[in-house]
Amino acid sequence: MDKTAQKIEVMAIIGLGLIGGSIAKSALKSGFAKHTIGYCPNFAEARMGVELGVVHEAAQSIEQAVSKADLVVIAVPVKAFESVLREIVPFLKSNVVLTDVGSVKGCFLNAVRSVFGEVPPFVVPGHPIAGSEKNGVIAANENLFKHHKVILTPSELTDDSALQLVRDLWKMAGSSVIEMAVEHH
Repeated sequence: MDKTAQKIEVMAIIGLGLIGGSIAKSALKSGFAKHTIGYCPNFAEARMGVELGVVHEAAQSIEQAVSKADLVVIAVPVKAFESVLREIVPFLKSNVVLTDVGSVKGCFLNAVRSVFGEVPPFVVPGHPIAGSEKNGVIAANENLFKHHKVILTPSELTDDSALQLVRDLWKMAGSSVIEMAVEHH
C-alpha cells in the first residue's frame, strides 16, 4: 500500500459477495482499515466472512455494521440500493464516507437522492471493472482488483477528503482509478 495513503479505523461492507468480500479482504490484509465489519442479511454469510479471513467482525444488524464506521461500502445488487440506504441512514456517523461498487451509477445516485434529498458531499460513487465467474463470500479474493480499473464519479460538491479516501481504498487494492462525470460513465 502507498505509504501516503490514508488509513482508517473502521470500514463497514454491506454485502459480502465477490466484490464486497474482495474489497473487504484487501483492506483487511493491507492494513488499510484497522477493523473491518461485514454485514449480510443472512448472518451465516457474514460469519463465514470472519472464518475465511475476509473481515474482522460479522455484524448481526445494520446498526452494528455502520455505527462506528469511517467508511461504508455498499456492495449489494443495484435494486437494493435504496432500501439499504434507508436502513443505514439513522446509524451513520457525522464524518462518514459512503461509496458503492455498483455498475449503474444512475441507480445509486437516484437512490441517494431519494434517501438524502440530495447527493451529500460524503458520497463518492464507484464502479470497479473486475469480476469473476465465482460468487459469494467464499470467492472473495484480495487480489481481484489488481491491475483493473475503478471508475469514480464524484460531483463538483464531493468533499475532497472523502474522494481521496475512496481513491486510496482502490489504490490499496491495486486498481487504477479513473474519474469522470456520471453522465460519461
